[in-house]
Amino acid sequence: GFIISFSYHLDMVRDKINKIRTIIPLVVHGMIPIGLVLMTGDAGSALIFLIMFIGMLFFARINIGYFLAGFCALIVGFVAAWKLKLISGLQRERIIALFYPEQYESTMYQQNNGKIAMGNGGFLGQGFLKGAMTQSGAVPENQNDMILSVAGEEFGFIGALAVILILTILILRVGQTGLRARDNGGYLMCSGIAVMLFAQTFVNIGMELSLLPCIGITLPLFSAGGSSSLCIYLALGIEMSVYRYSKSQTGAMFYTK
Repeated sequence: GFIISFSYHLDMVRDKINKIRTIIPLVVHGMIPIGLVLMTGDAGSALIFLIMFIGMLFFARINIGYFLAGFCALIVGFVAAWKLKLISGLQRERIIALFYPEQYESTMYQQNNGKIAMGNGGFLGQGFLKGAMTQSGAVPENQNDMILSVAGEEFGFIGALAVILILTILILRVGQTGLRARDNGGYLMCSGIAVMLFAQTFVNIGMELSLLPCIGITLPLFSAGGSSSLCIYLALGIEMSVYRYSKSQTGAMFYTK
């Protein structure tokens, strides 16, 4: 819903996209879903919305100066939230644990065991449904948050790499559909969908490799999940609709206009 509405908004103001009176309503539009999600306590989903918001602005060709100003504002906002303890105790602990894992073994239990499971798989893995740690439950939530550890343990380095390559190709194909869209709205929607898939993939893999705090983000098309899976299938349906509509208009490509 955000991708559709924000694409429409960006398309409406495309001719005056870099004027400050245009930027302010766009920022308000983006902050509404981010703020609502934050109110539920789901910082992980709020982060995905933030990346989508920034990515769609980038593909709408916003002046780079606005991004630099926004980045500085994010840094100041994060420091202020940390100082004022607006970030919850568990969230703070998960962030600190990335830098001092030996002092927060219980906090890093899930991520540490996930990495061990991936290492156990070696190059070719232990076999389908034969992962010692993932099948025994030693890696909590390995059906969603830690699904890459299952691929790594059961199918090895090759299997984990295949998962990443499949998602990379999918994201690039969605982006390619956007470039070939016959109108700016289709281009922006496909760009938003590509950014959404990239954000979830990047954050999930970052979590599993202990490069990012564990914030409950699923791996697109691989993790178990109800609303998450439904959202991704709906998004890919929109992308395929743009592809089909563009195919029917021979020679009509957005990037040639």
